[in-house]
Amino acid sequence: MGKVSYPSGYYVRFSPPSPVVLVTCISRDGRANIITIGMYMPISFDPPLLAIGVSPKRYSHSLIEETGEFVVNVPGRDLVDAAVLCGSVSGRVVDKFKEAKLTAIPASKVKPPLIAECIAHFECRVYDK
Repeated sequence: MGKVSYPSGYYVRFSPPSPVVLVTCISRDGRANIITIGMYMPISFDPPLLAIGVSPKRYSHSLIEETGEFVVNVPGRDLVDAAVLCGSVSGRVVDKFKEAKLTAIPASKVKPPLIAECIAHFECRVYDK
């Protein structure tokens, strides 16, 4: 069987699925935002590191660049509609916590809040970019 060449964007069809996560970030003046991320991955156990990708065009990218912190919140199936909403509108103009009816609660290690309705949370600082 010979090799088959595919267009460059086709690689995502061969990538294993990853759970959707809701990443929270915050501006220096305390305005929190949520971005829906379709893929994250653990990349190291010691030190514990995980990777996310956020386009530089996104509002959340500028917030994470500004503060160097974010939280990866793992939603349950009951938050599908909230995840869709948070991935469909810009936090520049919409308060996603209010629109998605999600509850921000303080994190213990970083400034961005946790999402109370999520089942797990990873408090993160930018290690490398």
